[in-house]
Amino acid sequence: MPYLSAHGYHGHHHTSHFGEDTTYLDSSSGHFSTYGLTTEGTIGGQAYGGTNSTYHGGEYYHDGLNAETSSSLSQVPLGPSVMGPAGFSGNIGIHDLEMPVYNPYSAAARCQPTAGVATTAILASQNTPTQGSDPFEPQGHSGLPYGPTSHSSLQSSRSMCFRTQHRIVNHRSAPYPTVFRQERNRGQIYNGNISGGVLNNFNISSGDVLQYMKEHAATGAMHDSDERFPPPLCHPGTREAVIYRVLDWYGYQKRPGKPIMWVYAPAGYGKTAVAGTVSAKLEEKLIELNFNLLGATFFFWRTSAERNSPARFIITLTYQLFVSVPELAPHIENAIKRDPMILSKALEVQLKKLIIGPFKALGDTKHMPNRLIIIDGLDECINSDQESRVEKRYAEDQERVQIRILDLIHTLASHSFPLSFLVLSRPEAWIKQHMESRKFEGLVEFVDLYKVGDNMNDVEKFVREELSRLGVDDKDLVDRLVRRAGGHMLYASTVIRHIDDPYCNPRNRLQSLLTNSSSSNHDLTHSTPFSSLYELYRQIIQSCPEGNSKTMIEVLGELLHGKSGFFTGLSLDGAVTILDGLTGREPGSGMRALRGLHSVLHLDNAGIRSLLDDLFFIHHSWTS
Repeated sequence: MPYLSAHGYHGHHHTSHFGEDTTYLDSSSGHFSTYGLTTEGTIGGQAYGGTNSTYHGGEYYHDGLNAETSSSLSQVPLGPSVMGPAGFSGNIGIHDLEMPVYNPYSAAARCQPTAGVATTAILASQNTPTQGSDPFEPQGHSGLPYGPTSHSSLQSSRSMCFRTQHRIVNHRSAPYPTVFRQERNRGQIYNGNISGGVLNNFNISSGDVLQYMKEHAATGAMHDSDERFPPPLCHPGTREAVIYRVLDWYGYQKRPGKPIMWVYAPAGYGKTAVAGTVSAKLEEKLIELNFNLLGATFFFWRTSAERNSPARFIITLTYQLFVSVPELAPHIENAIKRDPMILSKALEVQLKKLIIGPFKALGDTKHMPNRLIIIDGLDECINSDQESRVEKRYAEDQERVQIRILDLIHTLASHSFPLSFLVLSRPEAWIKQHMESRKFEGLVEFVDLYKVGDNMNDVEKFVREELSRLGVDDKDLVDRLVRRAGGHMLYASTVIRHIDDPYCNPRNRLQSLLTNSSSSNHDLTHSTPFSSLYELYRQIIQSCPEGNSKTMIEVLGELLHGKSGFFTGLSLDGAVTILDGLTGREPGSGMRALRGLHSVLHLDNAGIRSLLDDLFFIHHSWTS
């Protein structure tokens, strides 16, 4: 008697096969019978006169192989041939099989979990069951009895079921089977023509496609997400020079000459606030223009598992482009329906299939309005979800994944699509080197936020207005705080948040902060704003490779002790080169150790020394 096991179909009756003549076991008589079929024949008895036939392939025979040991099975082996995403084709010894596959997403697909059936043979039942009389027949579905099975039932049930409909074969009624369930299989059931190409289509609406993408997207990375509320924005009247520089570069009617703008600045100079303000200004144009100038946004964040990795980057952009560029929606939908697993594939494959392909499908896009994609905090992308044999250290992958993001942006920007890219980050050495490489030549507009506009005046405006709001109008205190901030917006905003405490007097707290050193100021011990600032600095140091930490700390100490005038007139590189020689270090090793600290150091301190006590550090809070 033939049986279906975890290995596939086995039979000892040598004349049994699926093909022109099919031999099967008649459950009523217990004998084998043979009936003629075409090469399009199906499993089991044909033209037996019944209106329905249900075949039960019983409990899997292990035969040395546990059916559950295969990880996430999505293919059902039948002898040497495989039924999987590409359908079924080929021979099983002398058993030739060709049959269509049931589509569990069709309109007629509605089914409840079935009871497990343990049988060792393929049983051809010739009874015509009434609704509810068959153990596989659910109640109350009005002629639509079969459909997809829940995931839980796939794991709990131990049967395989073939449901048949009828067709005409050689002028006779013949059952037309469809596989609708592969029990105990933890993988997905892929549907397609058994002998044809892949037709893995989901019959789902556009709304369902959006929901499917949403489940894989980093929704918290979008500019208006609740996770980021309230989003950092520039104080009114500040950072206007860089904001209008960005808006002048980006043109929704006339595309910029260079599709990428890189805005960079040290830690704490308001890059994220600039990105948020530009996003808000573009969205304000939505009602006026009747389309969204903002194509997509992604705000990386170091401490968020979804936002500190590139894994959800392309999917999140695709989700937003689906909405903001309606012309792309049907093409993105088709791409996902053709290959639902695309959302788990390599980022480069996702980019090609979900964004580049749909844009190409539009044909000529010259007359489409230009959309802006904003990518903020690239330096906050520090992790990779790729496999590793050992536990990864903090931010171990940061250089590699940040370069990978830049390469994805380069690939998309290299096409003549109506897209521009605003990238904001700290001036990390590897990012700067890659942006200045020949690969990006002619594609990037560089904007140094530290040099564009008037940081001192912006901070002064912010400080004066905020202290006035808090009732602190002492001119001396205001001036002292402005000088202490030194154009560092993050420090100024941290101080304001620190003194804006309903349990304390703002003026007294500001006086204490400006008079006492950080080490002797007990208010700072439990200050959440200052704890956040110091945590930022700690993360920057922690991101540096452990192998360089000893040398890095040595060089930082040497720079701090030499601030009294020893390094007058020297750049950071020149000063560290001298220190290498004085300490006997290998030439160049000092600067290599500081490679990860470019966001808090002045590489070229010309014209800055008059503002700062610590010659080579962006702000004194780094050393306090």
